[in-house]
Amino acid sequence: MLPLIGITIGDAAGVGPELLLRAAHELREQCAYVAYADLALLQRARVDLLSRGVPVVGTLRRVHDVTEARQVS
Repeated sequence: MLPLIGITIGDAAGVGPELLLRAAHELREQCAYVAYADLALLQRARVDLLSRGVPVVGTLRRVHDVTEARQVS
């Protein structure tokens, strides 16, 4: 089982969402993660990154409890 880490968004009005999504993509094989951020904000940043050809995580979903982060749908 992969370790579970939490990633905060940092500056939501700056590069925070982009950095979070890039980091999550890079870490996807080393750990499971919970992003502490607004889901809609991350979804917009993901669409923008994908439109520029930047690889990012495949799925974003809301969890209500950190234990849900390990569950894959």
